[in-house]
Amino acid sequence: MNRPLFALSSALLLASAAGCENQNSLAAAGPCEGASAMTAAPNVRLPSSQDLWSRTNGKNVYRPNQDGMSATSNAVVSVDALLEAMDVEMDLVETKSITGNSKQSGVFEAMGVLEPTEGDTMAWISTGVAGAGTSQSVDSSSTGTQEGTDFFALCPGSDIFENPEWDCVTLSVSFEVPSGMHSVRFDFAFMSSEYPEFVNLGFNDEFTVSLSSPTNNYDNIVFDDNGNMVNIDSAFFDEPCSGLAGTGFDIDDGFGGCDAGGTGLLSTIAPVEPGETVSLKFNLRDRGDGSYDSGLMIDNLAVRSQDVDEPETDPCS
Repeated sequence: MNRPLFALSSALLLASAAGCENQNSLAAAGPCEGASAMTAAPNVRLPSSQDLWSRTNGKNVYRPNQDGMSATSNAVVSVDALLEAMDVEMDLVETKSITGNSKQSGVFEAMGVLEPTEGDTMAWISTGVAGAGTSQSVDSSSTGTQEGTDFFALCPGSDIFENPEWDCVTLSVSFEVPSGMHSVRFDFAFMSSEYPEFVNLGFNDEFTVSLSSPTNNYDNIVFDDNGNMVNIDSAFFDEPCSGLAGTGFDIDDGFGGCDAGGTGLLSTIAPVEPGETVSLKFNLRDRGDGSYDSGLMIDNLAVRSQDVDEPETDPCS
């Protein structure tokens, strides 16, 4: 049983499941039941000396307002707009915030082949400019995700000498769990131009979600079956660039292969308890440097009556 987050009407408690969840059963064993098997990941190529030189020297990386360049912003969205795009019932939200550069987030009705899993809009956050490489970019001066946008912003608490993290964007929301609800879920899709040349090399955009409440506390609730967080090293990262048309990550390498990729559509569910205040933090960051962008769609943030013992992330059909 599923409903948009915190909807007050008791009638909605009996509504059918929405989004990427199996809509044929009100008693689904878990989110995205019946999802199709994942496709094999494209072949991984090693980075060339030009790739590594470009990272070190910032070649082709866009830095807003650098050298007198005047950046133009087509849209700057509020935290309320982002949460509403994720189908959150705002009346029961207790706290909310968004940190990072204003150009790192946006609200879209669609992004190429990627569409909302619930409602008419979806939230988008990025380690670069939201919508870069598409006609919907919130900063038309940014040329794309492969060139990348480096805001040159060290993440709070990160050590510049020890595994530095850059260009963080964090969307936070806290809410009281309604009566009868025992889990929270959301849908997302992660895409990155770090793939494939920087797999397992330490240059990696990473997505994590923390959950805290009096009963349940997790540093991260999004991970694959091997316990790896969502990034280009994850087992989930198997969507080729050919399946990402219009997202800004439909980039080929000029030799018949991909120079970007994604996870496909995923859904995460985690335990919560009725009456408790739950805090979620959606965090996207670039490890190593601020080059080569990644994007993240988030939608259909909902509470459920289903009991779950621990967080779980599954692919959606």
